[in-house]
Amino acid sequence: MNNRRQDVIESAHQVFSEKGYRAASIQNILDRSSISKGTLYKYFTSKSDIILAVFKWLADEIEQARDEVLLNRDPKDLNTLTEQISIQIEKLEEFKMIPLFQEIFFSDDVELKQYIKQYQLYELKWLHRRLKDIFEEETIPHLLDCAVMLTGILNMHLRYYATTPPRPGMDSKVVVQYCMNRLVELVHQVTSRNEQLLDPNLLDEWAPDEMKKDDMRKEKLEETLFNLKQHISKHTTEDERKKHKERLDFLNDELVQQTEPRTFLIDSIIESLSTDSKPAWEQQLNEFKLTVSAFLKG
Repeated sequence: MNNRRQDVIESAHQVFSEKGYRAASIQNILDRSSISKGTLYKYFTSKSDIILAVFKWLADEIEQARDEVLLNRDPKDLNTLTEQISIQIEKLEEFKMIPLFQEIFFSDDVELKQYIKQYQLYELKWLHRRLKDIFEEETIPHLLDCAVMLTGILNMHLRYYATTPPRPGMDSKVVVQYCMNRLVELVHQVTSRNEQLLDPNLLDEWAPDEMKKDDMRKEKLEETLFNLKQHISKHTTEDERKKHKERLDFLNDELVQQTEPRTFLIDSIIESLSTDSKPAWEQQLNEFKLTVSAFLKG
């Protein structure tokens, strides 16, 4: 990613976290990032444009953290999803995203409010997809209802848990585990009673995969990148994994975050991956190369 642009994003995140979105000013961000106003406006047009970039950066960080869990875990194991959700909540707390979401949700900024609503719908779609990975086929018609109920149960329990006195051994992971235990009971109950409130097809209306061409290209890129990471993780030494992870993380940042990806750097890193490739993950590397090529062509 362009270092100056990323510096603005990270500095803005610190300012927004400390002051809140409405109280923060462009000058506060300039003071924190130590760049000129002209440079800032080269990358962003307004304060709302900056916080959108902050949210998208943090959302990518959370998504990467969740994907890391899957590298050496069974996606069909409920404990894997439990860990993914725990990590997601930890990241939301670390990044202080919830207070910012709440502030913007009750503001008059239509574009930012729409982004948050859409983000929540795509997160619901992710959870629904993960539940389909885990539970039996006969539960599928009921899993959107269960995803909604789990989201509500988690949000409310975490909210009220945060107001209780600290106790040894109690943290957000305990709350997540408690809620996940209720999920199993919910899925079995609504399936056995054949109760359905929401049709899962609604997700295609609320969060359509084809809503934005850029989103689809990004999703394909992330899918092939994840597959490559997974195969590299299984067939390399610890030192090799670390080296390749640094390369792939750089490629992800350059391709997804950079407004004008530097193709000469991308080509160079992909070439180094090809030089060090092994037969066990050569196919995944080739698929990733094709996806990168299509992504850059738009």
